[in-house]
Amino acid sequence: SDYMAANRYVAVLHKDVPNDVATVLFKFMTGTDFKIEVTDTILNVSIWNNKSGAWITPEQIEKLKTDFAAYLDKKVSNAASLTINWKVEPDVTDVATLAASVTAAGNIDFVVGCGANVDTNDKGHLDNLVKFKVAASDYMAANRYVAVLHKDAPNQLAVLLYEFMTGSGFTTNAA
Repeated sequence: SDYMAANRYVAVLHKDVPNDVATVLFKFMTGTDFKIEVTDTILNVSIWNNKSGAWITPEQIEKLKTDFAAYLDKKVSNAASLTINWKVEPDVTDVATLAASVTAAGNIDFVVGCGANVDTNDKGHLDNLVKFKVAASDYMAANRYVAVLHKDAPNQLAVLLYEFMTGSGFTTNAA
């Protein structure tokens, strides 16, 4: 290598949540993509599609599943061992009903297609989440939100889905 003696190694620390610049340097020096290994191997996603499919259509759901799987194949070393459960919620527009369904499931990590009131509606809402408004997307109607639940200790795959859908790094302060 032009950058160091032969038979030396390049290392990226914090392999489960590496610094993005470190992964770019890794690729620059080795010529290969850096892949993370996730320890959260199951992701449970709630999709809020509403009655008319105006928030997210069946075609958009399938595109999201396909494109996110391809993204994981490129980014995650153990992608073949991951399980993603996509739960399409009942055809209602009432946030209280949708939030109650997520709460009753007890294992949802991520919500697709929610509204701004996902965490504020006085009749029912979700707590401890990070939401992000997506202006335009191939995966849902414009100006709908995605949300990572359990923001204090989020599922690694939920964070990756957040970054995939928003094009932004995950932060617990998004709104």
